[in-house]
Amino acid sequence: MSIHPERDAMSVSGCGERPWHAVASRQRNLSDLRRLKPPAMALLVHRGGRWDRVESTDLLPGDVVSIARPVGALAVSRDAGGGC
Repeated sequence: MSIHPERDAMSVSGCGERPWHAVASRQRNLSDLRRLKPPAMALLVHRGGRWDRVESTDLLPGDVVSIARPVGALAVSRDAGGGC
């Protein structure tokens, strides 16, 4: 039994940070990524021989998704943000 558990933990992890710190950092990163996901939206999906409106969260492998703009939708230029 060591009298320096912190030093032992550092040598086991293979780097200077403690293992529990790495776990907390990974959990925080995953939480940040989950907040970045776009909101679910209804899509036209061809499934089972017909077109249906399906939420984007309910898509399945093999679904064919319509990417055409609906009639009356505004066209937006790719560089509408005024960037470089």
